[in-house]
Parts: sequence; structure tokens; C-alpha cells
Amino acid sequence: MIRYKTKLPFKIIVGNDHIDTVTITLPQMANKSGFGAAFTAILDTFDISYDINPTGGTSMTFSIPVPQDAPEREAYRKNRILPALKAMKKLTVHGELYEMQEDPEWAQDCAAISIIGNELISQSGILGRIAGVLGRHGIDIKAVAQDMKQGRVTFLIDSRQREKAERELHREFFGKKAT
Repeated sequence: MIRYKTKLPFKIIVGNDHIDTVTITLPQMANKSGFGAAFTAILDTFDISYDINPTGGTSMTFSIPVPQDAPEREAYRKNRILPALKAMKKLTVHGELYEMQEDPEWAQDCAAISIIGNELISQSGILGRIAGVLGRHGIDIKAVAQDMKQGRVTFLIDSRQREKAERELHREFFGKKAT
């Protein structure tokens, strides 16, 4: 974690490797409540920690931190994430059964880049500026989560691009390389 004293709309840029994402798409979610609670209950059943990244009226994306150690990571995926995804295929919401026609989209080896600072709340256009930096440098954004209570915006990207993303964001906003 790197901290700079600045008058910029944020103070800290933090990168976190070893994130998997799961995106669930179900058209019925647009017209009914309770799907989020049903999906999170399944994740809780398998003792999976997650952040929710809203992606639209018919889909939800969850970012899931996975262990850093490769054998532990593979066991975690096999024994927790995979069974949870299987359980999500048949979902009961308010007493109605919904069967997903397609498997949830599971992206492994993602990274989270979090931009943190209470000043984010008052800065118009800052999300566009951050996304523009990433886009100009060929860094694809998989999902964005915004938590204005904590003054945090998180971008999910490919883990192989994390260092590049941190470097370019530091260069753009602080005028120096990340150390």
C-alpha cells in the first residue's frame, strides 16, 4: 500500500491479486427481488467470502478472494467455489424454483485495484478518468464496485495487468511511479 499526501480525490491505490469472479445471469432477476439473498446464502453455506459488484438488472458479479498458495487455491476452488456454482444452477427464491440454463461465468486469476479516499464522493468525473487511464493502457475492466460510505472504488482486472495498472494510475494521479 502506498500513501501520498495530496489534494487529489483519493489518497491510496491498493492492488490485490488472487481474486476469482463469478457472474450469474438470469433474466428473471430484473423483475423479482430476493435473488441476491439467495445467491449470497449459497456462498455463505460454502463459507466463501465475497464482495458484490452489481453489473445490471439481470446479472450479478461476486469477487471472491482465493488463497495465495497455489495448492490451497486449487483446493479452495474445487471444494468450495465449484460446489457453490453447482448449487446456484437450481435456485429457490420466495418459494419458486429457477433453473439456470447456462453455467455461471467463472473468471479465475483476477486482481482488484482499489482507489480509496473520502474525497471520491465529491469529485465529478473521477471514475471516468480512472477508467480512461486503464483503457488507454490496454487494461480491460471486468467489473467496478463503488462504496461511497468507505470512499472506495474497486476495479476488477486480469491479475497479469495489476502492476501495470498500479504504475499507470500512480503516474497519472501522482506524477510518479509506484514503489
